[in-house]
Parts: sequence; structure tokens; C-alpha cells
Amino acid sequence: MKNREIAERRAVNQIWNAAQDYSLQPVYVAFDEDGDADFYFNTVIGAVYHYFQFETLDKMFTYLQRRQDGELYVELLWLGLENCVFGKAKDERPAMAELRRAYAEKFLARPKDHVVESLLWDLKRAHCQRILGQADDLDEEKRKILDALEFPADCNTEQVTDRMDLLLNQYFFKGHFKEFEELGGHISDSPFFWPKGWGKRAGSALRRIDWEGKTTEEKDSLMGKARKLYQRLTFSRPSAKVVRAYVESCFGKSMFSTAEMAEIEKKLCTEAHRECLLHFTRGEFTETGELTREAAEQREFAEKQREANEAYFQANESQTMLAVNKLTERIRNAILLQLEPTVYRTRAGNLLAGKVWRNVYLHDERIFEKTSDSQLDTLTVDILLDGSASQREQQAKVATQGFIIAESLTRCNIPVRVSAFSSVSGCTVMQVLRDYHDTSRNKDILHFLAAGWNRDGLALRAADYLIEQERSEHKMLIILSDAHPNDDQPMPSKEGLHLPKDYGGEAGVQDVAEEVSRLRRKGIWVISVFTGNDRDLPAAHKIYGRELARIRSVSWFADTVGRLIQERIREM
Repeated sequence: MKNREIAERRAVNQIWNAAQDYSLQPVYVAFDEDGDADFYFNTVIGAVYHYFQFETLDKMFTYLQRRQDGELYVELLWLGLENCVFGKAKDERPAMAELRRAYAEKFLARPKDHVVESLLWDLKRAHCQRILGQADDLDEEKRKILDALEFPADCNTEQVTDRMDLLLNQYFFKGHFKEFEELGGHISDSPFFWPKGWGKRAGSALRRIDWEGKTTEEKDSLMGKARKLYQRLTFSRPSAKVVRAYVESCFGKSMFSTAEMAEIEKKLCTEAHRECLLHFTRGEFTETGELTREAAEQREFAEKQREANEAYFQANESQTMLAVNKLTERIRNAILLQLEPTVYRTRAGNLLAGKVWRNVYLHDERIFEKTSDSQLDTLTVDILLDGSASQREQQAKVATQGFIIAESLTRCNIPVRVSAFSSVSGCTVMQVLRDYHDTSRNKDILHFLAAGWNRDGLALRAADYLIEQERSEHKMLIILSDAHPNDDQPMPSKEGLHLPKDYGGEAGVQDVAEEVSRLRRKGIWVISVFTGNDRDLPAAHKIYGRELARIRSVSWFADTVGRLIQERIREM
């Protein structure tokens, strides 16, 4: 059951990515003969949603299925739609051509299934031969049917239904879809049921999903955490060069040179993240030509979300600034206790012989001591925002929470940096929204956008890398996250000992918990502001332990987060 749910979640996510519609409930999903999500055909299904009025097409599917041999006609329509949407999408998404070829090669390598309708098998086989540039072996009548079925790329919804209607009347049965449509898509008042075993006779890889009567929780279980982002990249695993170019066009140029990034990835993209990429950016763009459609849409999407974040901020400004004032006061109270001269551990100074073991076994460089009137000038704070699509319903709220913490720290003259992370096609993006020296730019945090996947473990490594570039003695990392790691790039297998694991669930949580533990051993104080729901709370506790704040209302924010920050400052 668990494997089936994973396959269903993948299938629906693939459809969403191609449809560019994060809210739809797809009627069809596709699986291969092993029961796994069929990457290419789910892309086709999503593209059909994108290019056509699916409500009309769904009425036609119903019209066809209610006929004798209805599953055959449904399959024929999908064959025609596949040909049409490929023609529409191939120039915008070059990866589809290779996926289509692989799909055709795989089908032609299969032995004939004698349970499948012979006509459908012959037409599918010939269609795949044509995809590969091979001559088909159809007789004259079947060739005419296939010629009529391979709808051209310039067809709209009405033209597709008209062509299908004409083909059916010429070769199969007499009837008119428009009459059925005019009746509201109903032949009778009786409920419609799919026949048991539907698709077997047609050799179908498609499954129709019935969403009626399902609770919100059941839909969420079936569909999983949606990840709508960057359609072109999710169609295949493109080269690193293609991924980098695309991510840069969407998020902004890299903070590091190509050579520097190679060294960073060599250091960080290891173990569970061995086949991943990284991109660090400040959101600055360098235009060298016309934007791709996807990049233009992404920037427009980001701008609209920024406007929504600002509108939310303005609507709640009085509460927000009250929380800022209260949190600032709590932090200042903690600072006052630190103004007495203090002896503290550091990376240079008088050697502490009793602490040498920490350097040998824990790689802790702070084995010297210094005396200071105040250690507050040795503290830097990083705030890390989980920018995955699971946060999309509350991204304005998360952005505002990030602002409250940053503004309070700024008022206390504590250097703070705010970054957001998300993942696309195996590339984890770290976007610096506000750096340590940007003391007047806290409202830039409202540029926060939630979209894509989240590889929290790699994001923590990336945050650690940025933190290490600053030589401050005391470092704090505050993470705003729903504690739900989930990435479409699986964990690589270990020397062939097991199959790759999904980056999510228990494996993902364990990876993030290990990274948090590693950061704490290095002397970085890691605390979390939990932004998820009840079912992810156990995972949050496993990852962050007691250093966890759950905010149920803005009025609680200053007290809850302030307590954790105060405790860490008092330990300095």
C-alpha cells in the first residue's frame, strides 16, 4: 500500500508539473508495467490539462466509455492527444523528444499482450514505429485510422473533439458528441461506473481517479505534497549545465564562480546528496538574451507572491510591529546580562589544554580562551526559511515571521542574514534575501517565495558553508520549517547494496536530524520555529529536540521565540 501511495503521489506531481496548475485534481494518472509512475505519459496528461479545456475532454471520455468497447475508444483518444501535445510542447521543452523516443522503444520491446484489443495494439505499435522514424506495417484501413488519429499540433479543444467524432462515425459507430455535450454530459440519470478491470482489454497504462466523496485528508494522502515548479526541468534529468542555466534564469546569478561552485559541491554534495547540485544567489539577474517562457512565468509568479506578502504584512502591521517590540525587549534583556567581563572559548588566544581533545575528536577549533567586556560583538545569526511548496499556503506568514526576528536582532545591533531554500531537479537553491550588512533591508524578506521541493539536509550544509565564511566566535541558526523534508531526487544507492531511497519520510527526517546534530557539535546553536501541522510535529522533535518553538498566533511569537534566543545568549 505504501509503495502504491508513493507511485500515485509521483504520478500526480508529474501531472501538476506539466499542467502548470498546482490545484487541479487529475482525472487520469499513468503507470508502467511495474506499477511505477509513467514519467512520459503523466507529462502528456499534464500537458493536455495545460493546452486544452479538460472539462470538455472529460465529457468526451465519459461519452466514449459509456459505449460498448468504450475503453478502446478512450485509449484511441489518448493516442491522438499524445501526438497533438507533443507537437505543441516539443519546441518549448526539448527534453520531451528524448522521453518520447524512450517511451516508444520501451513499448516496441514488449511482447504482444493477447488480452489487449488487437486493433489498439497494432495502432499503438505503428505509432511508436513512426515516432522512431520507422515504417509501420499496417494494412491500408488501419493506416487511415492512425493517420486520422495523429492529431496535428495546431488543434484546439473543439477541433480535437470534432476530429475524434468524425473518426468514430467513419470507422466505429454512429453518434455525435455535441448532442451528448448539449445534454450536460449525461446519457441517463443513472450513476456512471467504470467496469471492473477497466483498461485490461485496452492494454491501458492509465488509471482514472475518483475524487468524489474523498475527505481532504484522503486527497492529501493520495496526492502527497505538491511541488509545482519549473516544468522543463522535471520532464527529465537534464545535464548539470542545463539545470544551472535554468535555475539562474529563475532565481538569479550565482554568488560564486564556476570553479568555486565545483569545489563547494565537491565538499558538500556527498553521501545522501552525492548526485545533487547547489546554487547560491542574491536574486540578481544578468540578462544575456530573451527569457524562456518558464523563466518569465517564474519571475511573474515571484512578483505576484511578493505583492501578496506585502499586502499580508500591511494588513497585520500593528500586530507585527508589536511582536518586534516585545522580541527586541527580550533580546536586550538577555544582552544586559552579558555586559560583565567574560572569559570565553575561541579559535585563538590562550590554549586550554583540557579542551584539546575536542579538536581531535569533535573538530572543534575553539580550544583557546579570551576575556572580553561583552561577547555580543562576536555573535552572528542566520535565519533559514523553508521555501518548499508545502509552505505555499502560509508563505506570507513565514515571510512575516522571518521579518520579525530579523528586525528585532537588527535593533539590538546583532548581525543577521536571512536565506530561503528550495530544490528543483536535484539542485538546491540558497537565496540570500538579506545579508549581515543589509541593516535597512529587512523588508526584502517579503520577497520570500515558496515553491519546489526541499532537501533540508543539503540546505543545512549550504547554510553551514555560508556561516563558516564569517569568523564570528558565536553563531546561531534559526530555521523556519515544517519539518517535512521531501525531494524528487532520491538518495543514491551505496555501492549497489540497495536501491535508491526517496528523500523523504523517515530517511529524510533522519538525514536532517544528523545534519542538525553535526552543526551543534561544531558549536552552532540551531533552533527551529515550526511552521507545520500536527502530523509533522514528531518529526520536528526528532530533528530539533527541545530547541523548537511552535507558534500558534502572532501574539505568542515574541515570548516563544524570545525564550529560545535568550537561553542561547545567556550561554555565551
